[in-house]
Amino acid sequence: MTVATSEYGMQYNSRNAQVIARAQVVSDDKWETVPIQTLPAGAPLNAHFETVERRHVDRVAEGEVPPRENYPIRLWRDGSGELYVVDGHVRAAIYYTLRKPMSVRIMDEQSLAELGDDEDEEF
Repeated sequence: MTVATSEYGMQYNSRNAQVIARAQVVSDDKWETVPIQTLPAGAPLNAHFETVERRHVDRVAEGEVPPRENYPIRLWRDGSGELYVVDGHVRAAIYYTLRKPMSVRIMDEQSLAELGDDEDEEF
């Protein structure tokens, strides 16, 4: 069963996918160079997925499956400081449900410019 990401504190808008498009094409190797930070429980996030699978969230929240360690959520920070989930909607929903801080990597225009362009990226 799918559940609206808003049930987990995320704000969905169909335009959010356009906001994060540049960050989605950044290679995993470059994402790994972005420092890991900790966001407090319930930090406001924007989603580019309208729904997530409830069963994935419930399995972790109910203790059936342990949370994935060392797998930070990838976020994009826009010019106004708002945060958008690039990768990790289910993990964000899990942390929201558990009311726990989350490990994240946050990219913005400045950090993207510092990483340089990949030849295979189109942006």
